[in-house]
Amino acid sequence: MAAVQRACVEALELVETQIAVGVSELQEGDDPPSARAFFRAVELAPTCAIGHLYIGLLKAEAGYPVEGEERLKLPCELDSKIRMGLFERVRLMALMGKMDEYERLLLRLKASLGVSLSTRAVVELRVANWVGDRERARRVQSELEDAGARTQEIGLALQFGRAVGGDADDEGSRSELLLQAERVALLAQLISEVMAVRGQHAGALEVILRALVGVLVDIVVWLERCPVFAELRRLDGYGEIEAKLRRRARAVWV
Repeated sequence: MAAVQRACVEALELVETQIAVGVSELQEGDDPPSARAFFRAVELAPTCAIGHLYIGLLKAEAGYPVEGEERLKLPCELDSKIRMGLFERVRLMALMGKMDEYERLLLRLKASLGVSLSTRAVVELRVANWVGDRERARRVQSELEDAGARTQEIGLALQFGRAVGGDADDEGSRSELLLQAERVALLAQLISEVMAVRGQHAGALEVILRALVGVLVDIVVWLERCPVFAELRRLDGYGEIEAKLRRRARAVWV
């Protein structure tokens, strides 16, 4: 953070400084300043792939999924080494119910150099969980188990795969993920989705509530559109969570 502050004093109008400010603010949970910094970066350099990437991510997660998906096409066109935009587009297509496009983009993601097995596996496992395709989840899990490397990321993906593809009364993998859910919003999302599929709607809502302590703003494309949350949305307390996330989402664009 000190290095970012120094850059703001010495070279505020450099694209690199604006990107550093945006990323730093995003990590701290200060979404409006981060959005302004990323927009400033693309004003300074219209071909700044990283700037377009983060604007697309923020739009997709904070209320404008269609605009976000369109913006996320730019980073890969500008810099083929940036693959996060493609990853997010895969997830967006599934949440928006465009399954043919999801499958097409998933194939592109699998074929992309530099995309880790664990990264691709988690998104495929999530969608398999959403649509109730436990056989596909088990195939992905088998692929993970056959991988030679046992990195932390592979381990997390395996835990999630066991939770998605396992028996309803097998709480082991879900419990392991739940222990970490308070620290990382993505893990809270994963475990709440599994719990919702298993009929544990009140528990899923509690996990989402824990994630609110962090920087979760993912309102339209996840909380409102995730297909496994239909029953959860009827529970007492859901409206309060949704309203809080809507306020966060609106604040991004102030």
